[in-house]
Formats: sequence, C-alpha cells, structure tokens
Amino acid sequence: MAIRDATLTGTAFRVSRDRMVTNYHVVEDCRQVKVDGVAAQVSAADRRMDLALLSAPVGGAIATLVTRRPQIGEA
Repeated sequence: MAIRDATLTGTAFRVSRDRMVTNYHVVEDCRQVKVDGVAAQVSAADRRMDLALLSAPVGGAIATLVTRRPQIGEA
C-alpha cells in the first residue's frame, strides 16, 4: 500500500545555523521537506548509515556536545 499526498513528520537536530541532521528514512522518497514550515533541501544523504543533512534558513538552538561528565541529576 502506497501513501500518496500525505503529511508525515520526523525529528532532526540543528548542527549549524542553517543545517539539521535527521535520519535518511525520514526524508526518503519525500517530494518536499519543510523545517518549521520553511522549505528545506536534502544537502547530503547516506542510506546505509540512515543519515541525512538538511539545509533551511530557520533559527533555533544548535546542538552541542559536552566534554565533561554529567553531574548527578543533570539531564
């Protein structure tokens, strides 16, 4: 059974001002991708690693990595 003209959602995290990373299966076979209602482009994709890099001119917090050990009770 094929899904036609459906609106589906997925998650991504921001890695720079206008770049987000999501899973490849989220954008696979999509004719149109939007981030917060703004048109986005799939800049790069790796089906085997199930990763996709999206480009869109939208704002928001950038994901960062912490190099120290988390404190007890810290999320």
